[in-house]
Amino acid sequence: MFNRQLPNRYLMMHSNLSRKGPLLQPTVHLDDPTVTRFAGLIPFFLFAEKVLNLTNRLRDASSDSRTRVSFPIQHLFSAFMAASLAGVQKLAHLELLRHDRVFQKMVRLKAWPTRKVFANALDASDQTIQGISGLLTNLGCSTIPKQQAYVLDFDTTALLAYGQQEGTCFGYNGKGRNRLRYHPIVAAIGETSAVVNASFRDGTALKAEEYGEFLLSTIEKTTACLAGPLTAIRADSGFWSRHLMQTLVDRKILFAIVHPMYKPLQLLFWKMVFVPQPDDPDLELGGVPGKEMGLPEQVSVVIIRRRVHDPKEPPQGKKANGDPDWRYQAIATTLSTDMPPVEVWRFYNHRAEIERVFRDGKQELGLGWLVSHSSRGNETAFLLRLLAMNMDILFNQSAQERATERGEKVQEVGLGYRQTRLYNLAGRLVNRGGSWHLRLTPNRMIGSLMRFYAHNLQVVF
Repeated sequence: MFNRQLPNRYLMMHSNLSRKGPLLQPTVHLDDPTVTRFAGLIPFFLFAEKVLNLTNRLRDASSDSRTRVSFPIQHLFSAFMAASLAGVQKLAHLELLRHDRVFQKMVRLKAWPTRKVFANALDASDQTIQGISGLLTNLGCSTIPKQQAYVLDFDTTALLAYGQQEGTCFGYNGKGRNRLRYHPIVAAIGETSAVVNASFRDGTALKAEEYGEFLLSTIEKTTACLAGPLTAIRADSGFWSRHLMQTLVDRKILFAIVHPMYKPLQLLFWKMVFVPQPDDPDLELGGVPGKEMGLPEQVSVVIIRRRVHDPKEPPQGKKANGDPDWRYQAIATTLSTDMPPVEVWRFYNHRAEIERVFRDGKQELGLGWLVSHSSRGNETAFLLRLLAMNMDILFNQSAQERATERGEKVQEVGLGYRQTRLYNLAGRLVNRGGSWHLRLTPNRMIGSLMRFYAHNLQVVF
């Protein structure tokens, strides 16, 4: 009597009202093409199509005549970028999206391509890579008003290779060991962290002529795209050279670049007068004229030192010979005539925003995952992932602008938050009476995100 199984109708009626009774044992049906794992990408696709005109711009940028097994190359690139935003980092994992009909429909593919088709598309021509690079610059520059002043930040990173990829060389990877790597350079706008230029290099060390050429070409590209003035450029010690300092001074480009801690500079510390800061007695600043370091007279070197209280956890900076109680940092700049040394130091510290490009790119978009044995295939994937990052920035900016216009609360969240809580959102897309409906879990957080980002869609609780 007490072991009698309850009817299914009773379970369906009372399963959400009580914790008692046997667990549900449903029958599994693999026949619902309306279910998607990436419902939150639908507002993003609508923004990319209607506002950014992404498909047409990718088609114009892709000048490749090779056949793609009847798949337009711009749709393959769009699918690859959308998959990156969804957290699919490896080329082999794209097979997991094969039976997601909604995702396939949003990227305008009539069938899901094989891994080989994606690999062939990423092995693009030089003209296609140049076109994607130009689109990257245009989208990056569109993240700020054209008349606004801006700052350019420059940095490099190491992309480790775990195979024998073309163009990789042994080099420093940031963890104290030499590993096979690529060594790309990236330039970003300091105010928005949007990438405006990128050079996917082999694993060799940078030379002064190479990064100088990249820096000047980036300035030319952004100047042609933006009417606002360039405030200054910021870079770490990897970009320092006397030739570059002279070039920037001749072109009247303001800069703040970290000066390497050479021995002649360290010897000047002993006769230098450091001024402690009133709000932080452990922070002292001084200065050295550029002439004493063989630099142009318009350049000065700001010296920052911070006191070491715990040798096991020292502050940021380098050791100086014979002075273990302090950590030093030097910044070569032409801003010192308009800024006091402490403001130069604070201005340079904002360069840390470009580190978010590599942190978010590697953690959320798989920027460090190499998808091909060819250097060209890896370069195309690298640029497309950076392009997806710029599109995500524009998508977030658009949502914030609409919320401000409506007088609603602006949500300050990052790419990682959107990826896990919005883009990877399970839902069902159904057609009822000729109109499309996206059905999601009844959750206030999900409803708040959809109302904020899907401002052009009607959200009904």
